[in-house]
Amino acid sequence: SSYGGFGGQDFGGFDFSQFTQGGNGGNFEFDLGDIFGEFFGGNMGRRQRVKKGRDISVDLEISFAESVFGVEKEFSLTRNSTYKSEKIKVKIPTDINDGETIRMSGAGEPIKDGVAGDLYINISVRRDPLFKKEGKNILTEINIKLSDALLGTKYPLKTVDGDIELIVPEGINNSEMLRVKEKGVPIDSRHRGDFLVKVKIKMPSHLSKSARKTIEELKKEGI
Repeated sequence: SSYGGFGGQDFGGFDFSQFTQGGNGGNFEFDLGDIFGEFFGGNMGRRQRVKKGRDISVDLEISFAESVFGVEKEFSLTRNSTYKSEKIKVKIPTDINDGETIRMSGAGEPIKDGVAGDLYINISVRRDPLFKKEGKNILTEINIKLSDALLGTKYPLKTVDGDIELIVPEGINNSEMLRVKEKGVPIDSRHRGDFLVKVKIKMPSHLSKSARKTIEELKKEGI
């Protein structure tokens, strides 16, 4: 092998000593990338960009309970490229929140000689009149009578799991929280958050004579 003046290698008699990059003291400027590109096929440092189809965005409404436990939903989708309506199934995970988005890779618009775009599903959780989430807990509120607050009671309570009987202890205070364990949002396959119940004491707007007399007697006892 013969070696020349450029890194010790002879490129077929081509003398690199006559050229300098940047034009400082040389005859003209040149680009090493262009020269090596000519030698090695012209694709040095270049990557072919893969074409991607258009992304699609749709809105999907789910119930509060579905947002807590997750659900598999089916909806119709018409792509512009096919103009055909087809059924799409999507698995909604547990503990998804209003405004979150699920991406289904490759489920968007197809494109010739490329990859299909993605499908973005924007989740809207329907407002529930009874429940709301706070972290992994679910909150609700009940109204009880003053007599039930003083004496205690059993209250029929609706939860996301169905109806249960809530024990309200005697002497409970207004706005006090009662906790039903493991009836909240799933944390994993074995654990859940809690179901929190805010107790509001409904004060009577009108007292009968006998009720007033009873209250006056209680007042004398310091209650």
